[in-house]
This record gives sequence, structure tokens and C-alpha cells, in this order.
Amino acid sequence: MSKRYSPSSSSGELTWWKPKNGTNTIRIVKSPNNKEAWIEVFNHWKVGSSRRPLLCTADDKRDCFVCDKCFELQEEAKTTKSEKDAQSLSDKAYEMRAQSRFAICMIDLNNVAAGIQGWDAPTTVVKKLTAFMINSEWGDLFSIEEGRNIDIAYDSSAEGTDMYSVMASPKQSPVPEECKEAAKNPPDLYKSKYTMSYEEQKNTYLGAAQASNTAPPPDTSEAPAPVPVDKTTPPATVPPGAPTGGVNLRS
Repeated sequence: MSKRYSPSSSSGELTWWKPKNGTNTIRIVKSPNNKEAWIEVFNHWKVGSSRRPLLCTADDKRDCFVCDKCFELQEEAKTTKSEKDAQSLSDKAYEMRAQSRFAICMIDLNNVAAGIQGWDAPTTVVKKLTAFMINSEWGDLFSIEEGRNIDIAYDSSAEGTDMYSVMASPKQSPVPEECKEAAKNPPDLYKSKYTMSYEEQKNTYLGAAQASNTAPPPDTSEAPAPVPVDKTTPPATVPPGAPTGGVNLRS
């Protein structure tokens, strides 16, 4: 299991879950202090010689080495005379692009003993969950006592948005008894996020150091067509209760 957050609650380190083919029944829990049930994160994929994932750190206060490297590769591609080399540089930048995911605290009801886990859910899942959330007849999906279990049907052989289907249970139910106390104070995703320094990112890219903020394997759903990396594009934000769409490139 990859670990990318070190929760501030007493539940210990957060392990990361990945759906299995078929129907996965989960229960989403959120911190009482958070307005949303998830936070948007950006992951860079296939970074450096180890081709490992790294969290993107670009925001209004910090730079991200991988974003800068993607931009550097794009600029180099523009001045390279060989069309083959230029395409190779562009492909490498695109491969390492930062992709949007939504970090969620959840319980796998097929493995309750694992307790609260984290899931980097793709945009498709969050959009489908939001459809239930905006309909008041479904109530609070994330209530500890009167929330709803969620069926996530996953098909790794499908493509794009067809990989996932989402259905909320028609019956309200409490969180499993053995998880109730932890559900009252789940990991605070805002406080527990771990990110590398610029120098650590650089060392990892160059293969000079091993980092500890690994992420789950990339999800292939909703893969967009390649687009140029735009260094002027600001980071996306997520309004309370609603996701942004698709994949975001940062440089």
C-alpha cells in the first residue's frame, strides 16, 4: 500500500485503497471540520528513471520541480531540429503531466478490518457522487448514523468514463460499529498532506534520492488528448461539494 498522507488523528498512517474489478461497496467518511468529502490533489506520473509518481506542489506560494521540468522539455522540443527528438521530448513532458484526483477517506465494506483508508478517486466518480449530493432526497451521504453505502463498479477492461459506475444505496444505514469511533475523527486530509521540497523533487527526478510521498498507480480513465503545457495556467480549485473536471496540466 502506498502512503502519501500522515494523518493528524489517532488512527495511524493512512493506507491507500484501489478498487477491484467488479462491485466494491464502500462508505465515505469526512472530517466534521471539512466542508467537502474530498480534496483535489495533482499527481505527476512516471517521473525520472524510476518512473515513480510524485505529488505536484505548485500553488501560489510554492514551485514544483516536475512542473518546471515539463515546461523545460516543451521549450526544448520547440527548438529541436529533429522532428523525432522533438516529439520524444513532448511525449516525455506529457507523460509526466500533473493529473487531477480527489483524495477521499473511506471504508471498504468488504474489508472492514482495514479501517479507514484513503482513495485517490478519479473525476468520473466524484461527478457521479455529486449527482446524488445535490438531490436533497438522498440526504447526507456521509452521515455516520444515517448515511448511505456506495457501490463502485469497476471494470479495468473498459475505457474512459465507462470504467466506473456509482450507485448510492437506497437505504440509509450507520457506519460499521467497529469503525464508528474512527469515523468521528478521520484523518484530516488538509492537515496531513505531505509534499516534497523542490530539492527533494529534483533529486528524485535525477535518481539521487528516494522519496516517501508515493501515490497509487495512475488511473487510465478519462485520458485527454495531449495539449501543450501552459506555465501561466493557475492551479484549479474545487468549490465546496463540487468537482472540477478532467485533467490539469501544470508547469
